[in-house]
Amino acid sequence: MLKDLGLVREIVEKLGEDYWQNKEFKKYVELVEDYDLNDDEERLLWAKASCKGASEGLRWLIGQGRRSLAARFWKDNGRPWIDEVTELSVDLAKQGEVRDALYAAAKGNHFEYLSEILSMKQIKREDIVSALQELIGGLREADSDEILLPLLFVSLQLRSRDETFELVQLAVSRDIPVAEVAECVDATGAHGFLVDTMKKKVAKIADEASLIDALDMATYLIDALSFTSISETIKIEKDLRGYLSELNRITKRLANRLSGEAEMVAEKIDSLYKAIQVYNFSEPRRAAILRDLERLHQEITAIKRQSRTEGGEGKVLKGDKCGYRVVISKMQSILSGEDDKAYFFAFSDTPIVVRLLKSERRLLCVNRDTGDSKSFFRSVKGKKEEPLWEIGVIRIVNNEAAIVLNGEQVMTVSVV
Repeated sequence: MLKDLGLVREIVEKLGEDYWQNKEFKKYVELVEDYDLNDDEERLLWAKASCKGASEGLRWLIGQGRRSLAARFWKDNGRPWIDEVTELSVDLAKQGEVRDALYAAAKGNHFEYLSEILSMKQIKREDIVSALQELIGGLREADSDEILLPLLFVSLQLRSRDETFELVQLAVSRDIPVAEVAECVDATGAHGFLVDTMKKKVAKIADEASLIDALDMATYLIDALSFTSISETIKIEKDLRGYLSELNRITKRLANRLSGEAEMVAEKIDSLYKAIQVYNFSEPRRAAILRDLERLHQEITAIKRQSRTEGGEGKVLKGDKCGYRVVISKMQSILSGEDDKAYFFAFSDTPIVVRLLKSERRLLCVNRDTGDSKSFFRSVKGKKEEPLWEIGVIRIVNNEAAIVLNGEQVMTVSVV
């Protein structure tokens, strides 16, 4: 009889193993309970949870206090989201699932869990940065912004420049309230790091579109810092001054390349000006920054009407004392515009700017790289040819001038 009982139990245990392997969890649970099998406790809990479905089973495991098991159950069942998953973030980190751990804590907006994960000695910094980059990539493609601020908190806590810059860009583009960003900055004490990151990134701007983004980010940064509690006020002021000076320098460098973007750049400078008026700068520093911006705004406004053109027929430009007929080579790309004193033309791939004065009959060729200039038309009689530094020549016959740059005739100007 005992032998028969032993055989039955062996058959039942074999049947239970088959049910487990085939994921027939309901039959597995019934068998274990009917025959009171002394099976692995975690397997039984897993099976019971599976019978309830992914989400309810997960909630049940967490309610049973089995967070480590629940973390594995969550991953194995396609990572269904319920609010309680946030409680698993630390357990996921302990299991080496850094990306899932950050995601769970971030989606639950649980900064305490994020801090605990970041403080774990067994997790390498490069693993956290790699996970952060992956989550930012997903955020960039998603419509939801719910994990943006928690990820910014992580990047600021890590003092990770590239990720911080990218997250601030996303915050600007998606209109995240600056007060919420300010909370992240205060929580991490990363005020100086954030300003320094923006300064280092702005130095790499190489085109007009990036300049517009940089001006938006500068306004956003100053607005955000206005909501923070800064302990090192003098240092942050000095850092901001350096950052804004660098942005000013880059804007000036790109100014002559602006075409349709000039008006937008002028508007962005206006917005930045207003933000600086609100920020709690000391009066001398505020005055110096605003003065620089006013000058910059004047320069941009002067070329606001410029437009990029590709060739064209002769066009007469009216001045106070004379007019100029201008013909641009059809193969030449230029930036053209006017300010109060002159019409001007800047040629791509050269530092030469031609200015036709409105108040007198005079043509100026200006070398932007050196600041030197050469004047023509006022006293020319007959023919004259003069080099334009090492870039080209200007050939004048009485009232008409032909300008040759890099071996190609780019424009002719005649006085009318």
